Amino acid sequence: MAGFRVHIGAGVIAGGVIFGLSFGKFELATSTLALGSLILGSIAPDVDSPNSKSRRYIFGTFLVILITYSLFYSIEKKINGLYLLAIPTAIFLLFQFVFQPLFTKFTIHRGAFHTIPMGIVQSSLFFIIPQIKNSIWISISFFVGFLIHLILDELYAFVHVKGLKIRHKKSFGTAFKWFAPSFWSNVAIYLLIALFYYIYQNDITYQFKLLVNIL
Repeated sequence: MAGFRVHIGAGVIAGGVIFGLSFGKFELATSTLALGSLILGSIAPDVDSPNSKSRRYIFGTFLVILITYSLFYSIEKKINGLYLLAIPTAIFLLFQFVFQPLFTKFTIHRGAFHTIPMGIVQSSLFFIIPQIKNSIWISISFFVGFLIHLILDELYAFVHVKGLKIRHKKSFGTAFKWFAPSFWSNVAIYLLIALFYYIYQNDITYQFKLLVNIL
């Protein structure tokens, strides 16, 4: 399995390519977000690995986004006083003491989060954030980073030098796959993909046509 430094290094390099491709064709914010999303995608599969750096960075980023969004929402709705402090505090406590323990309990390393369909599900989340422009480009960037992670894991498992022999690790074939070990995980993932496409198919088609013209 490739280590954190390998994954983040590959993400930065590929992210630079994505940034170069989009620079001047999109707004600077979009190009920068594409770079960031690809780097995030390059470590995203390891969110199912307890105590990993990837998990700490991803969960930390997600928590900061949630709290920041809640503060902006509270200010927009003119919520003030103790409620302005209580909402982000509640989000933090729920995230730390409810979401994370449940996530750890129901996930295994190289399980559902090391599958191509899960990459599609995660990259699709950018479509549900209305503030993001050119969300299809951001989603593609994230998915590219996700695929790079899976490919690197397989490459590092395929070529394993032990003494004077080159052999495959037992983990070979467990990263780059279309199905999770759990039947119900597969059902949930593919249903989410179908539901997402049903809801956003018009937006996907429209943005894809724009993207082809821009690039």
